[in-house]
Amino acid sequence: MRNQRRVIIPLTLLLVIATAVCLGQNPTPPQGPEPTPTLEQLRAMSREERIKLHQRRIEQIIQENKRRQEEEARRAAAARQQGITAPSAPGTSLPLPQPGAPIPQGPVQVYTPPTQTAPAQPAQAPPQQPTAARSEARSIIYLRPYDSVVNEGETFRTDIMVDCKDGMADEFVVVMRFPARNLNLLAVDFSPIADYLLGNVEYVDDSQNGEVSFHLRLQQLQKFRSRPIATCYWEALAATDLAEIRFVLGGEDSTDIRANGTSILGTAPGAPDGVVNGTVLIRPKS
Repeated sequence: MRNQRRVIIPLTLLLVIATAVCLGQNPTPPQGPEPTPTLEQLRAMSREERIKLHQRRIEQIIQENKRRQEEEARRAAAARQQGITAPSAPGTSLPLPQPGAPIPQGPVQVYTPPTQTAPAQPAQAPPQQPTAARSEARSIIYLRPYDSVVNEGETFRTDIMVDCKDGMADEFVVVMRFPARNLNLLAVDFSPIADYLLGNVEYVDDSQNGEVSFHLRLQQLQKFRSRPIATCYWEALAATDLAEIRFVLGGEDSTDIRANGTSILGTAPGAPDGVVNGTVLIRPKS
């Protein structure tokens, strides 16, 4: 990134207040997934319709990852059960063992005389419950509100949200890009998680070129169920139909959520998903 300014922000200065803010609206509950609309359809939508569309996208990601995890758990349980009770080949006739004779080798089961009690089979272990390091299929990062409609010259805010469902996280890397000709990032407020931070915030400001990044470490693992980790304050510079605020994935500088040093963002390690970008419609001055 060009013309970067690296800043180490102490905890006592984490709260950065913009001169004027416009509070975003809370999203409404998701109504179910829909096909991705075209650009023309997005332009024709109202602000409420765009917010609902983004909510449905997030809900679709969460539900799809939940179904995938349940299917993987069923397959793993079936594989373990098959390994315990694998039968011998069809049509194979095995002689009964004589007293003192060694047990024959091969895919056979131990013969038990009728007068004896069959040995207890080992108890099947229950399916392993997902831990913080295995929540990679259920962690997403997104903006709230998902869609903003403002007038040219106005200021507004967006919250950076994290949802790990039943998982936990203790480290966040956020890299965002935006059109610098349309948006000016005024300030970033880390007060939502200031009490849990470990050390200082590593903050890199290249907003003149439309990019900003920061690295947060927590004192210990925390549950994040649609919780904010930071608040961004913006200024709308020039009118546009669609200015996208997007999270950067892949490469050396990449958005990530971690637990004990392990990436848990998206559906799998290295998968190009797990984020929901935001959009801003800037109306010209009347």
